[in-house]
Amino acid sequence: MPLLEVRQRVHDLARQAGAHPFADHLRDVEPEPATSAAPPSGQPTAQAPAAPAAKRPTTRAAVVLGAAALLAVGAATGGYLLGRAGGPAPGASPTRGTPAPAAADDPFRALEAEHASGGDGVGSEPGADGVVQFVGGMADGTSLTFPAADFGSATATEVSARLRVLTSDAHGKIEIRLGGPSGELVAKVPVTPKGGEDWKEVPVELVRPVTGQHTVHLSVFADESAPVLDLDWVRFHR
Repeated sequence: MPLLEVRQRVHDLARQAGAHPFADHLRDVEPEPATSAAPPSGQPTAQAPAAPAAKRPTTRAAVVLGAAALLAVGAATGGYLLGRAGGPAPGASPTRGTPAPAAADDPFRALEAEHASGGDGVGSEPGADGVVQFVGGMADGTSLTFPAADFGSATATEVSARLRVLTSDAHGKIEIRLGGPSGELVAKVPVTPKGGEDWKEVPVELVRPVTGQHTVHLSVFADESAPVLDLDWVRFHR
């Protein structure tokens, strides 16, 4: 029962009881003065036996107060049960919401090598636009994975890689596949011997146009076991 309704009912019951609900009943139990004949002269005065206390009858005020108490207890119990109804059962573990999926990468901006899965050996150095982070010392067999590259409805026809060749006699390639290490091969970025350049962007055409969301996997192949390149990013183009 709502608290407001309890208050209203208690108010009605109190109004029915009147301004002085106990006045009549207090008069009912007031003792009447005892009267007795005076004893003859010279005889000791005998004390009259005490009259038993009158019992208080069940009164309207008692009924009113009892009803008010019952209403208050009922409202408190109902509120407690209502509060428990919306909570978990005793001993139950709290439930957690399903975590939101990771945001997809935009392959038309840049897939940063240091953000990829398997990107060990992250390095940094000052650049023209601030600190440049990259995956350094990539050798034959090194791989990187971007699990959620979303091309949407746009069509990619080309990809480029910003890399730095580490040796003057390096020969190799970066294979780009969709879906994982054994997925569809869509591009091969050549790694050629160092010719006095530092960082450079190497563009190649895709084997076929690419749309939709894919896992983009990069694998390095080289003809030597020593590290052959540092990789900053790869970017797809329309």
